[in-house]
Amino acid sequence: LYNPAKVTAAPQSYADLWDPKYRGKVGLVDILHLQNMETAAIVAGGDHHDYEPGKRKLMELRSLDVKVYPSNEALAAALKSEEVWLSLMWLARGFMWKKSGIPVEHAVPSEGATSICFEMAVPKNARNREGGLGYLNAALDAKAQGAFADRMGYAPTVTDATLPQDLARQISLTPEQQAKLRTPDYEYIAKNQVALIDFWNKEFKR
Repeated sequence: LYNPAKVTAAPQSYADLWDPKYRGKVGLVDILHLQNMETAAIVAGGDHHDYEPGKRKLMELRSLDVKVYPSNEALAAALKSEEVWLSLMWLARGFMWKKSGIPVEHAVPSEGATSICFEMAVPKNARNREGGLGYLNAALDAKAQGAFADRMGYAPTVTDATLPQDLARQISLTPEQQAKLRTPDYEYIAKNQVALIDFWNKEFKR
């Protein structure tokens, strides 16, 4: 996300966060520490299967007076006050913030974006299986998907939900951007999460 009044040319790469001209104006949110570390690793020439190269890049960002906020809400306040001009954040969250009056636009980096998925399911031993399946079907209805997209900024899960052109422009990815989407390496994260959090808290944030 970026403030178009302060960052007049839309960022093209994750590496733009390290541009010295944005010293003190880059903000990260604490709860997205894994995504922040993945981004730094990619900028360092690594990838989403190994965050180690990103540690050095994060320390470089620290030397550029990056700000770290404890919550999405705190980051939103910093963007609204223009304390922060650039940040890493989910596209949908930026959409909601923009609707609320926060001066932000989104840019998809040339390296490709990281995807996020939310799931719903009916447990095998559900007491009301039919009701659960009915809820899932209702949630996947094209009209419901369109309303959810308009309210929350998430692109529809189903292919038969038609969005107004302006809404689609704000929350959709082009076919080329979709082709570059990364799925987090959850196996790597599970094996290394404790060490990664330790680095984030004890070295980067201290």
